[in-house]
Amino acid sequence: MQPNYPSAYQSILLLLRLVLIIAALLIPYCIVRFIINDSTTITRLDAFYFYTSKILAQILVFYWAYKRVQKEDLYSLSDELSPSLNSSLLWAILGGLALIFLMEPIEQFVPATSTVQIYFSNLSTNKFGSFLYVVLISPVLNELIFRSIILRGFLKNYKPGLAILGTALLFSIFHVSLLQAVISFILSLFIGFVYWQTRSLLLCIILHILNNAVAYIIIVYSGQIESISSLIPDTKIYLFLYLLAAAALSITLLQIYKKNQVEI
Repeated sequence: MQPNYPSAYQSILLLLRLVLIIAALLIPYCIVRFIINDSTTITRLDAFYFYTSKILAQILVFYWAYKRVQKEDLYSLSDELSPSLNSSLLWAILGGLALIFLMEPIEQFVPATSTVQIYFSNLSTNKFGSFLYVVLISPVLNELIFRSIILRGFLKNYKPGLAILGTALLFSIFHVSLLQAVISFILSLFIGFVYWQTRSLLLCIILHILNNAVAYIIIVYSGQIESISSLIPDTKIYLFLYLLAAAALSITLLQIYKKNQVEI
């Protein structure tokens, strides 16, 4: 029996296509930049071209994949973008905020590489452009590709747990550093669970925007990568809040599961 699109193999090919398109757009620019200018500094034009290239590549790949899916099962994106989120929205936001707090210690064990430091520096230098891309555009495009295309196909081809895990793995590989990959993997597990239970792409986009917005504010307006634990000097209070966040996330998952009544 022919698997639904995309299978794991087809998803890998889809992401390779995305990487090739981005490379095709960026490599010529980088070569010219190296020849005619100082390639060691990042200008506003560099940032604009980089963001524009990623946006264009993701739009092209999503459009191609979406048309492919539509031919097979008459998939309508508008159904998953319906604003009728009821109480799942509040629970998901609570869980999303709790997860952000719970992921904070990861930065202590997985240090940021020089590539990440340059990326964070660029966020602070080009606030408007980076905010537009990181907080608004990137979450939308990522969810369109990884949830509405890849995870949706995986849920038709594999068991839910494997589908969510596989999508999270692909999403983490899509990021350039180990720190981003680990955080993205955990975030994708949570958003994948929410998508499986609610089939609401809009809710997934909101959660992704929330995560990126919190990270953006901390990075840009703190002047450095500040740990949340450093803002709470009392270890006992921090541990209490950490356990509270873990409880909030657990309750969120349970409530979303019970509300949508989808069996594992």
